[in-house]
Amino acid sequence: MGRMNTELVFELTYYPVVILTFCVVVYLYKKVFPLISPKLSKSYTTLSIEDQNEWNARMMSSFHATVVSVICIYTLLYDEEVYNDPIWCDRPLIRINCAILTGFVIADSIQMMIDSPQNMETIMYYCHHGSAAYAYYYVFSYGVLSYFANYRIMAEFSTVFVNLRWFFDKVNVDKTSTLFIVNGCVMTFIFVSARVLSMPKFWYTIYIYIGSEDFAILGIIAKVMIISCLVLDILNIKWSIRMLKGAHKVVLAKFDKNKNEVSKAQKSEKQQ
Repeated sequence: MGRMNTELVFELTYYPVVILTFCVVVYLYKKVFPLISPKLSKSYTTLSIEDQNEWNARMMSSFHATVVSVICIYTLLYDEEVYNDPIWCDRPLIRINCAILTGFVIADSIQMMIDSPQNMETIMYYCHHGSAAYAYYYVFSYGVLSYFANYRIMAEFSTVFVNLRWFFDKVNVDKTSTLFIVNGCVMTFIFVSARVLSMPKFWYTIYIYIGSEDFAILGIIAKVMIISCLVLDILNIKWSIRMLKGAHKVVLAKFDKNKNEVSKAQKSEKQQ
């Protein structure tokens, strides 16, 4: 457990990244995606205003998830120092990623307040976004817990596939088609792997450090991380269960469809 820097120093260095990300997200959502979405799919123009807004939001979500996932994968593969000191290792690239993610969730939350119906689903998203932004605020402001922050950003790996599933539904892709099922299987595998199966290692690392002097120095920051991650993991487990049930239902529907097609083919052969 090497200690590189144990002083908590508040910095404004990465706040412009938050502001810039917020502005870019709002501009793309309001100006760019409403313009290019009809060109990507004619179905866009047939959707309700509410669905068009969600379409644009999911386009933005997919773009954001791709950016932060690429940065996350790069640091996971090539930044060994962060593993050696999970608490104090200050990694500028991870701080930038956390700032980007925070700017996005702030903009996305405001968008949901204005353009989306307020129901239990949006409330869960508010909890998810709020917990993530609150935790990442400490990372890009103080430069601590980079390892843990980077680990949590892996949750974004499945976002593009989740959004693709929604897009397929809106353009009426057959739920028993190979395209729909393959995306669903990939989505479920990545979602469960990145958000649920990764939990034991994450919480074991916290267990190793939780009684240490390092955690004591962090004070409220350590408590915020633990509480925020608990909220996020509860939501991830809930969404994973729902996703696994949905995947099971779709696979069964595909199996029944194939079975019926084989049965019809056999009957047709007998009649001939």
